[in-house]
Amino acid sequence: MTGSALEPGLMLGDLPVFPLPELVFFPNTLLPLHVFEPRYLALVEEAMATDRRIGVAQLKAGWQDDYHGSPPIQSIMGVGEIVQNLAADGARRNILLRGVGRVRVIEENDSPHPFRIVNAEVIAERWETRDRESIGLQLLTLRQLFASAVAGTPGAEIQETEQLFRPDLDPSHLVDAISSAVPISGAQRQELLEEDRVLHRAEKLVEMLAELVRLPGAKHAAETPPPEDSST
Repeated sequence: MTGSALEPGLMLGDLPVFPLPELVFFPNTLLPLHVFEPRYLALVEEAMATDRRIGVAQLKAGWQDDYHGSPPIQSIMGVGEIVQNLAADGARRNILLRGVGRVRVIEENDSPHPFRIVNAEVIAERWETRDRESIGLQLLTLRQLFASAVAGTPGAEIQETEQLFRPDLDPSHLVDAISSAVPISGAQRQELLEEDRVLHRAEKLVEMLAELVRLPGAKHAAETPPPEDSST
């Protein structure tokens, strides 16, 4: 099924990679891309002919020196499936990716294509004992901080973020969606993408948002232990 989550531990061979500066792609989010370089038009064509999957990797610092070659990329990246592929001006394409997992690059392969390919393993979400109890307060604080951030952003569409306040939303989906939506740096987003323990990812995001909206005591409130019987 297009857009379905990848199974943890799944090995992806010869995964096409679209490296981009300052961009981090999270699972369970949508990413529109305007594709115009010939090598990435070829990547889209190949993906459409196979499983529609593309890895989106953030370029490491200094990528400008070798952009048209193979500059270093982060080893943890998001994978998406093409759910929309529309023609634009000339040979250009407008595609829409739906995030289906985070992966760890095992090795980069010699590519017969003009684009890069890697072998990668799907990373499992990690939950330790009592994490699902402890995360309740983090999610409450996270939603409050996110609401403050959105309210202070000119032109932000509140209606588009309402779904993030649904009580039945999976904690991992919520954390990844907010990580993708808020104006933090590419380095901060990469740090969140690389954190496989959901509770710790939520805690880090709370700290980043507290700094972003400058709410005194937000970090302290997020670190206060929840009641013994709390749950999500």
